[in-house]
Amino acid sequence: MTDLSEIQEKITQWVSDEKWSHDTVDDPKFHFLYKVVIDGQNAVFVGMEKGIDRITIHYLSTMHPELQNSYKLSPKEHKHDFWYDLKVKLLVLDVGIMAIPNVDELHKIDILHMIYLDAFSRDRFIRSTIRVIDAAAIFHYMWKNFVVSHGPI
Repeated sequence: MTDLSEIQEKITQWVSDEKWSHDTVDDPKFHFLYKVVIDGQNAVFVGMEKGIDRITIHYLSTMHPELQNSYKLSPKEHKHDFWYDLKVKLLVLDVGIMAIPNVDELHKIDILHMIYLDAFSRDRFIRSTIRVIDAAAIFHYMWKNFVVSHGPI
């Protein structure tokens, strides 16, 4: 297994090489956790949870309250159709998604990609980070279109 300090050093170097910025986030569940800002506005969280030999890249998105209300009032079958359409569209980016608190209320979404240490490389890290940001953009686009086309009458 690769040394934990070596992994942290590589990640911070690669972030710097890409001219991205990062801040350390204190979280007792993680060996290390960074908030990485990609283009001055899009931020992902990159970390290694304790007890799991993988790097996880997360983007947590909260939708505007007016979009949340429209979604909440939509018929249940439309919400589930939206969720599965979103999952299919994001499959090509090889990212996972979690509905928070659930698909029927969907106030937030956690978009994530995991890199296990046996596949950890600069290319994999950079591409995975960009995929998570791209997936977030697709989610926002689909959510807005859903509310416009399937919102309550």
